[in-house]
Amino acid sequence: MQKKILVVGEQVNGLAIGSLLEHAGYQVTTASNCLAAWQMLIASYPDLVILGKTILKLDGLELCRNIRQLDARLPVLALAAKDDEEAVIASLEAGADACLVQPLSEREFLARVGAILHRHRVWLSKADCSDSLFVNAQG
Repeated sequence: MQKKILVVGEQVNGLAIGSLLEHAGYQVTTASNCLAAWQMLIASYPDLVILGKTILKLDGLELCRNIRQLDARLPVLALAAKDDEEAVIASLEAGADACLVQPLSEREFLARVGAILHRHRVWLSKADCSDSLFVNAQG
């Protein structure tokens, strides 16, 4: 099953993140602003949300906080500029699972996306297993 990724703005090395992810086999939805992103998030729940560095400077941190209130388990990946330590810290404090500093190579970006999705899938399968064990133990 294709993993669904919601991308809110941004590019990696001049290539739109959506195109890069689609080429790698992901199902991608893109939003140019946070309101559109929130509506898309509710309509078609993604496996990962990626917040671009320009969005973080606008209202992306609030979007990240809202995502955390909706579902603490949904992975959120933020992107920040190389010399913007404040954006990195602010995105992590707002609830992002990771913040990648640009510029970064396309290969590194895709590897990190894959790793986040893999960890999330493993975590969910363990959570499902422990939930079912708990229910079975309760009798």
